[in-house]
Amino acid sequence: MNYIKGKFKSSIYESETGYKVGLFRVQETDHEEIETNKTITFTGYFSELSKDIIYRFEGEYIFHNRYGYQFQVSN
Repeated sequence: MNYIKGKFKSSIYESETGYKVGLFRVQETDHEEIETNKTITFTGYFSELSKDIIYRFEGEYIFHNRYGYQFQVSN
């Protein structure tokens, strides 16, 4: 399992169940295909996300046939 660390930038989609799709500015990662200081799409279940907090998400960098590369958060 990989991780990304950085800041939540914006929300693209939110469901009533807490599933979110958003943009995340990566400051640190252990995945060789994800560049630091880049914004990537993430997916997962969250309550609230703040733009002022540095988060560390664990999960997998996947390719979605319709939406392209995204980080699927598992925690």
